[in-house]
Amino acid sequence: MRWYQYIDMATPAEALYQFIIKSIEAELVGKLNFFAKYDRTKKAIQEISELSNRLIVFCFQLCLQNNGSLSAKKRATLLTF
Repeated sequence: MRWYQYIDMATPAEALYQFIIKSIEAELVGKLNFFAKYDRTKKAIQEISELSNRLIVFCFQLCLQNNGSLSAKKRATLLTF
């Protein structure tokens, strides 16, 4: 006689659900805030400069790689464009 025909997956399903909720609350909200600030900053840069979208994205990448700042050498290079 079979007492357990199927594995009880209630506990792993509940744990997965909690993991998804925490991910949405922590990671997704942070990412959305980042992209909202990214868009606002990009628009502000476009209003005060003639940089192309490609150069603005490049500038953002350089800043992110350097913990939020742009080195003087890179800044001088960007100003020549």
